[in-house]
Amino acid sequence: RSAKYKRRMRETFEHFHVLAAISHYTAELCNRVTDKKVSVIGGGLDRRFLEATKDCGMPRDDTRFTILSVGRLIERKGCGLVLQSLNRIRDSLSDWRYVIIGNGPYETDLRNMISEFGLQEHVTILNSVDGRDLIKWYGNSDLFVMASREIPERGEVEGLGLVYMEAGAAKVPVIAGRSGGVADAVKDGLNGILVDPHSVEELSQGLLRLYRDADLRMKLGENGRRLAENQWRWEKVAERILAA
Repeated sequence: RSAKYKRRMRETFEHFHVLAAISHYTAELCNRVTDKKVSVIGGGLDRRFLEATKDCGMPRDDTRFTILSVGRLIERKGCGLVLQSLNRIRDSLSDWRYVIIGNGPYETDLRNMISEFGLQEHVTILNSVDGRDLIKWYGNSDLFVMASREIPERGEVEGLGLVYMEAGAAKVPVIAGRSGGVADAVKDGLNGILVDPHSVEELSQGLLRLYRDADLRMKLGENGRRLAENQWRWEKVAERILAA
């Protein structure tokens, strides 16, 4: 929105032979200020993470239907919308839990919503989770959800969404908000479902659909793993940089 920063970005881009963006959305933003070609290279997952998650999806001890969110606790990540949706459909769910991993300024609001909706027995917020435990949580989850949305007046948007890719590597189906560069990580109907990140109704329908359809969850999860293996390795990102 700033003419000054657009001019500065345009001048900066002229110093480089290759311009690379993590998503088609961010490439389009770059093309607003430069006529140079911007190559989309995507994001990558460390080979150690891929190795550690290869056995995810196996039977586990805890049989509760587990919904997981991972990310900084800020408004645009959409955890508040998830809580509203779960409160709306709670009578249609049984033996379930929602685990939120992260920290940030929106935590107080989330805890207030949990209390207001009476979801204390079902919802847990974990602030400090190391890499090994994070992989365990992915492996113990039936569904990953992060309904990120754009907040234009604050300049906030999801450029891609590494956690969607991590969930895919762990064979966890995804529900994501249709905004920013998310569609590059979550292919609607392939490894997850894209919903309107402002709609409690649409997110509620998506949650119920995947809650009730174990075969669809398995298919989306397996496709997520294939994407991780075939497209999201750092070696593949490097190939796309070299091609550019």
